[in-house]
Amino acid sequence: MPSVVWDYFDEFEGGGKCRLCGCIRNRKDKSTSTFWQHLERVHGLDKRLMLSSSPANSLGEGKK
Repeated sequence: MPSVVWDYFDEFEGGGKCRLCGCIRNRKDKSTSTFWQHLERVHGLDKRLMLSSSPANSLGEGKK
């Protein structure tokens, strides 16, 4: 399943462009940590809240 971070970035080879401010972020591997850091530091978005409210995390709710 793709990371929620891609709701905020357009991916290109070697990095991504923030959809909120147009900032270009480069990355050395397949990690999305540099994008999460940008969203948290520049836009004040909380990764934990974003991950807990994503549709992928609510698929199993209510099942025991």
